[in-house]
Amino acid sequence: MPTNYKRLALLSMLPIVIGIVILLGEMIWASYRIRSTWPLTTGTVASNQTVTGKGKYGQTTYGVRLMIEYVKNGRPLVGKAQTYVWTSDYQEHLENLQRYPAGTKVLIRYNPSDPADLRLSPDPIEEVSKPVVFGILLLGTTLGVLFVRALRTRGVRAQQS
Repeated sequence: MPTNYKRLALLSMLPIVIGIVILLGEMIWASYRIRSTWPLTTGTVASNQTVTGKGKYGQTTYGVRLMIEYVKNGRPLVGKAQTYVWTSDYQEHLENLQRYPAGTKVLIRYNPSDPADLRLSPDPIEEVSKPVVFGILLLGTTLGVLFVRALRTRGVRAQQS
């Protein structure tokens, strides 16, 4: 039986597509889990600092860590949060750092079991509108159906030959 290279090419893409879908799904699920279980409140930036990491190609990347004061059940607390923007451009990082000077009011979500664990709100997933998420899911489903149909069609043609 001759090898159908187009079918093999489609099959080889399957792990990549599944990996991307799983990664996006995990990001959306984690965001939803935090939004549905972590209370939302307002905090005040007490201080900010630069944090560094290594990028994909070994370059230094910069992020912003914030110390945030807030009140939970009448008790003042302090927690840490990081911004969602990381960059390898130091000038761009300085601009991000200047967005959060001490005294800035920010919306945060705090972990009920660890009040020092904070997330800025809204997170990047939270900012995506519901129609966009629905469209992405619909597109993924459509591509999945077309992918399976293409594999079946090519498999039937190969058996007929």
